[in-house]
Amino acid sequence: MVQHPPIFSYSATFNYTYARNRIDFIDEAANIPSYQQRTGHPIGQFFGYISEGLYQDQQEIDNHPKIPGVEPKLGQIKYKDINKDGVIDALDITSIGKSETPQNIFGLNLSGEFKGFDLSMLWQGASGYNVMRNGESFTGFTYGGSALTYVLNNWTPDNPKATFPRLSLEDYSYKQDPSSFWLHNAGYLRLKNIELGYTFPKKIFRNTSISRLRIYVAATNALTFSKEKDFDPESASGYPYYYPVTRLTSVGINFSF
Repeated sequence: MVQHPPIFSYSATFNYTYARNRIDFIDEAANIPSYQQRTGHPIGQFFGYISEGLYQDQQEIDNHPKIPGVEPKLGQIKYKDINKDGVIDALDITSIGKSETPQNIFGLNLSGEFKGFDLSMLWQGASGYNVMRNGESFTGFTYGGSALTYVLNNWTPDNPKATFPRLSLEDYSYKQDPSSFWLHNAGYLRLKNIELGYTFPKKIFRNTSISRLRIYVAATNALTFSKEKDFDPESASGYPYYYPVTRLTSVGINFSF
């Protein structure tokens, strides 16, 4: 009895890692406000000011607490007065967002074959974490270079719902400090690898020295789904000194003799 190979075959493997940590004890001064304590938070917890958006009119500037000695301008970040003392200073720094360490890391590997066609995909992703952008991420123009594209959506009186503060070469007092304004949700799902191929039937090469011929098209970093649109979601916090993710597409032929 002749056994024929199955017309369709497939495989799927999935991996998932859940990681969570908490600081149960750290030697902190007894007089630190509870909202500034590291105890009880995960390692790498971000601390900074809480952003309440951007100043939209002079009335907001006049009625809102300020950094001592610094008069904010329209379109700059407005910080929350946590301790209600009427000024914005180090006592208004509190825990913000999540740790930089992902709580969830996952991957999915799929493959299948059907009548000579084969398809394989590798998906990977992470969630449950934040990254903090700073330095060149918020200065707009750096070292005489041009601005990145997200800076185009900067605040102006005609663009009050902007996602970037007013453009300036000098105004850093309400921009450079760590705050929830620069805290990004970097969770992502990425199609890391995908390959589609076709293996020609052996009977085609019956009278040749070729025993197998396969053609394929493959791509690396083909798709990325993330709320982090301006930087690679896998990049760490800080300055955006990272080589852009390269999307590579290739076409090939495999011979066997």
